[in-house]
Amino acid sequence: MSGGRLILLVDDNAEDQYLTTEALRAAGGKNTMRTLDGGAELLAYLRRDGEYAVDGAAPRPDLILLDLNMPRMSGHETLAELRKIDEFRNLPVIVFSTSAVEQDVNLAYRGGANAYITKPDSFEALCRAMSTLQEFWFNTAVCPRN
Repeated sequence: MSGGRLILLVDDNAEDQYLTTEALRAAGGKNTMRTLDGGAELLAYLRRDGEYAVDGAAPRPDLILLDLNMPRMSGHETLAELRKIDEFRNLPVIVFSTSAVEQDVNLAYRGGANAYITKPDSFEALCRAMSTLQEFWFNTAVCPRN
């Protein structure tokens, strides 16, 4: 990771994964984004189960970007399970969703999300969002470290 921070993007949409990763690169900095396809994969990653049991396969993330609308396990369900794990209770989780529905926003915050971002509708806006996200979470905010 070359001294940067690790961001996990949990999203079942390959195009969103690609665009968000490219936007992070375009925004600059030394941070790395790793993509996971859903909530069950995130939980396996964090618990170091299955393919993630190998040493070094699952470095601790500094931030999670979590989509809500995923098959099998929604973002809300994933967040609820994640917050049950003591080691990750303080890990910053940013809901990153196309939904701007007030009920989704409220439920995400009640479930333990640290922030909620509606996915921008242009690549330029996505780059700005990634730049702002990195600046705030890695240079401005003070987060607990485990």
